[in-house]
Amino acid sequence: MANDVLTTWAESLKNLTIIKNTLWVKADRAGKNWSFKLSDGRSIRPKVLINPADSKLNDALKITASSNNSWTKLDYNNTIYRTSIAAGKLANGTVGNIFSMYQLLVPLQENLVWVNDAQSMLLGQAAGATAAYAAFFDTKTSLSNVKTIQGELVNYKLAIMPYADIQQPDTNWKAIQMVGLTGVIKGEIEENTIKFLPNKLVTTAEIKQPIKDFYYKAQIWFDDYKNPQMTIGSTIDMVCYVGNKSIENTKKELAKKWKTTYQFKTDLDLNREINRREFAVVLQDYMPPFNVNIDPSGKVVR
Repeated sequence: MANDVLTTWAESLKNLTIIKNTLWVKADRAGKNWSFKLSDGRSIRPKVLINPADSKLNDALKITASSNNSWTKLDYNNTIYRTSIAAGKLANGTVGNIFSMYQLLVPLQENLVWVNDAQSMLLGQAAGATAAYAAFFDTKTSLSNVKTIQGELVNYKLAIMPYADIQQPDTNWKAIQMVGLTGVIKGEIEENTIKFLPNKLVTTAEIKQPIKDFYYKAQIWFDDYKNPQMTIGSTIDMVCYVGNKSIENTKKELAKKWKTTYQFKTDLDLNREINRREFAVVLQDYMPPFNVNIDPSGKVVR
């Protein structure tokens, strides 16, 4: 099945060349790039090399890569989850796993992407996007922009947060993925899964500190807001205040989008308590924390 999928992908891409049934006989560095002599006599000089756990190739290139770069169980106490570029593989008895982009990179080895789980198509797609970023922008892998790569992967339907209860066909899947990645709304960690719980109501306490961490201006708004629950109206007020938007225009826009663009089943009632699905979608559309920069450890940089 995997071969059929890969063949279909390969045949649909005009600028992709696949060299089949050919071995490499010599591998070396060539300036900033790589140099390979192939068994059919040809030579290639790729800008970026993805090594899928080939120890023989590492020996030839004199590269020492860590064997501990494995899937990590999602833990909100470690902000590295914000750098996730793949999620949801069954490992260690759970599908609540993520894989950081920085786990693909080898210190002091530019333009090398190291994949230690060669059987994972999830990780393969993420590795391909990471390598493509350096090649496309003619830069070093150490300068990879994790936000750009994450956005590209989500646009191409790869989950970067392992929610068991939000599937890709869901109209709001993309917004939930991106807001969930920031930790503003935290999933419920169970023994074997992570659930987003889209219908759960949003409390002020759960989102107050995370949003303040991302936006200075949010501190002022939350100092004045005393309701223990977030409503649709208060959410609109918050995103307009922090995001410098017209509250009346925003209400008019949301009235048009609520059941069409967002495909919500509920009515737009400003006094009603807002659920996680609605909150994530409004936040991503009007005040996306995903756009705030983070450092390699996942901590917010402002």
